[in-house]
Amino acid sequence: MLEKAERDLLDSWKFAKRSPFDVSMIATLFMLVLVNLRRGRKEEAATFYQELHKVVLALDENWAVGYDKWAQGLTAEAKGEVSTSLSLLEESVARWKAVERPYEPARVHRDLARLQEKTGRKTEAEETLATARRLFTQLGIPAKLIGKEA
Repeated sequence: MLEKAERDLLDSWKFAKRSPFDVSMIATLFMLVLVNLRRGRKEEAATFYQELHKVVLALDENWAVGYDKWAQGLTAEAKGEVSTSLSLLEESVARWKAVERPYEPARVHRDLARLQEKTGRKTEAEETLATARRLFTQLGIPAKLIGKEA
C-alpha cells in the first residue's frame, strides 16, 4: 500500500515541478517524507525533506514553514534527535496556529503528543493529545478514531 502511495506521490511531484504554484509541490514533498519514514527509509526521507526545504525557503509563508518544521521534526525523530524533534514540532504548531488551518495543527499535535509520551512527559502528552482530539472533533472526525500514530 505504501509503495503505491509513494508511486502516486512521485507522479504528483513530477507534475508539481512543472506547475508555477509551490502549494502542491510542498504538500507532495511533505507526504513523500512521511511515506519514506513509514517505510524506514531515513535517507530518502531526508532527501525529500531537503527538496521541501528549498521550496519553502523561496516561498517563506507560515503554512509552508509549518510543513517544513513538521517534516524536519519527524526526520529528526527518526534519527533519534528527540529534543530537536520536540522543538521543531512545537515550532510547526505555532506556524499552523498563525494561519488558522485546523487539520494540519491537529496532526502535528498528535505527533507531538506521541513524542512527549515517548520521552516521559506524560502530562504534556495528555494535554497535547487533548488539543489534537478537540481540533479533530471540530473537523467532524470522531475522537475515538484519533490515535497517537502519525
